[in-house]
Amino acid sequence: MKRENLPIWRCLQQILVQVELSVKGFSRYNKYSIGAELRQSALNCNRLLIQALNTPAENRLQPVTALQAQCDDLKLLIQVGKELKVYTSFSQFQMLAQQAVSAGKQVGQWQRSLSKKGGDTQASKPRLNDSVKTLKAAVSWLKVQEHGHLKIGLKKRVVTQLKIDPGAALLAPIFTTRTNT
Repeated sequence: MKRENLPIWRCLQQILVQVELSVKGFSRYNKYSIGAELRQSALNCNRLLIQALNTPAENRLQPVTALQAQCDDLKLLIQVGKELKVYTSFSQFQMLAQQAVSAGKQVGQWQRSLSKKGGDTQASKPRLNDSVKTLKAAVSWLKVQEHGHLKIGLKKRVVTQLKIDPGAALLAPIFTTRTNT
């Protein structure tokens, strides 16, 4: 299949053209600051797509992962542009954002399909340790209480109260009690 016929190719080409047209309407300051960043990011997305398509299928995961990161960067810049009110209309922002989200979804699906096929599945998927897996399987309800405590009810009527440390994002058990019901 020719790359011009691929939906991701068409989507990224449309984004590149729309970014160029949008940046033309930016003020002088924004044209050379965020406008230059937007142009560069859109162009890099297209370059990374070409690189991924030209890479042999068995080694394609790394360039597709780089493309995913660049698409995320592009979405961030589009959002920053909205916050800075650089677009001439909301519809201009909306069209760019929708196209960027669509491209991100397509690249994400491509990345997931490659990671399922390839041997890089261990590197791409974070592993949970056994205690977290067991806890996740046993939890039937969560109730957030006051003062940063999280109360977890387990299927065997064991109640574990955990204290949430917001700085380290860790859960530390305070006490465990067994209920008699």
